[in-house]
Amino acid sequence: MDLREIYSYNSGVGAKLPRISFEAVVPENGDASELFEKLRALKKYNPVLISLSVGNNNQMQGLLIEFLQMVQDLEFNVLPNISTSNLSKELVEHYITRIENLGIENILVTEGLPSVDFKDTCALVDFIHQKSTLSIGIRENIENISALGNLKNKINAGASVIFTENFSDNKKFFSYVDLIRKIGVNVPVIPTTEANQVKCCELLETGFYGLHFNNIDENLDFINEIVKGVSYGKFK
Repeated sequence: MDLREIYSYNSGVGAKLPRISFEAVVPENGDASELFEKLRALKKYNPVLISLSVGNNNQMQGLLIEFLQMVQDLEFNVLPNISTSNLSKELVEHYITRIENLGIENILVTEGLPSVDFKDTCALVDFIHQKSTLSIGIRENIENISALGNLKNKINAGASVIFTENFSDNKKFFSYVDLIRKIGVNVPVIPTTEANQVKCCELLETGFYGLHFNNIDENLDFINEIVKGVSYGKFK
């Protein structure tokens, strides 16, 4: 299921329920055995996505396909991460072809150092959109207001969902969403947060029907409870 369907109001993944997702990072040494034990423990939360990233060196990037297949074997919908760092158009086209061949429907474009072929994330979003059928998410820092013009460019280039960087204050997140709506950015915004029950309840009760957790090491047993107990507003 692609991002647009997952975060649509009447999605088949539990319509009118919050969509829970998690972020997993493959260790620098490439040993993912402990990581995959943690991922198995997350199945009870029925996540709609597992976002998977690795380090930026070429050897680690080469291993990503193997790790993506392992996450799929656990019956998760996997969201591979990619950035502009050290990438050429040839490498990106090869990579997105391989992940589409795995049946993966989504990709998350994150900030990275400019490369010869991709001066910024907008250029990478546009290239992926032109060369694939992948649904594209982007990672945004809610405190970087100066980047709002570039945000609109990324949406126009083909990005369909925004995942935020982690933030400490829900008020800043609400203000960010109000601001981007005023400039015409109407795609779903998924808050990335730590395991804080009060913070998560406030986000859901205010109407944000997705939560993306950036730390799978925390005790997350409160998730099922807040999902059951939240009274939903208008989804955003």
